[in-house]
Amino acid sequence: PHTFVVPAADDLNKQFSDNEVVRDLIAKLLTKQEQVFVLSLTSVGLMFADPRVKILGPDPKVAARFDDKAEHLNVFRHLGLPTNHTWVYTNYDEMLAKHTEYPFFLSAAFSSAGSDSRIIQASHELMSFHENVRPHNKGSHFIAARLLTDIVNAPNVCAMVLGENNTVVVCLTDQILRGHQYLGNIYPSSVSEQHRSMILEMTTTVGNYLSTQGFRGLFGLDFLITSTGDCYPLDLNP
Repeated sequence: PHTFVVPAADDLNKQFSDNEVVRDLIAKLLTKQEQVFVLSLTSVGLMFADPRVKILGPDPKVAARFDDKAEHLNVFRHLGLPTNHTWVYTNYDEMLAKHTEYPFFLSAAFSSAGSDSRIIQASHELMSFHENVRPHNKGSHFIAARLLTDIVNAPNVCAMVLGENNTVVVCLTDQILRGHQYLGNIYPSSVSEQHRSMILEMTTTVGNYLSTQGFRGLFGLDFLITSTGDCYPLDLNP
């Protein structure tokens, strides 16, 4: 059997931006038309010097800021939203020296769909985790969170920031998870009306804050709901 390695979206965007074939294609298109439009899963990592190349999505620099999981936590806390018990370590060595609570959930600063994250049951598992994270994450900070074992739902919201303090919720779905691996979504969501109201309010609060930071366009917000009814915003996807 053949093995295919699919790079992370931001790594793929950097390769795409620097690719000679892509640059040549853009140059040829610009001889025929005034602008070239680029649409990607995320705008993080897309960089084109020519102002005639228009990225259909949030500004890449703004999106990169809000792609960082530590920044997600900063946003949630700044806005007074409920958060799981979480620790942020500036690097791997600090985490090794300071973290004492096991088991816990560990994530690199930039991860998606369960990659570069895992449940850590004991300290000896930290080395193999660090060896396997992508190079971009090895020298960055790490986010550790209290392990939630009573999750009953993992809803996701897609919303659009149209302008300052103008956030529109597009849809609410339930994520399909196998452990912490993301497999897809189910529509419509099965969450209660109470949780639906909480989720929509928190999403609008986050979107309106993003709008004041220069963010425009589509973003996602993941939540976890526990058996006791706690509802935590978990992951911001610009």
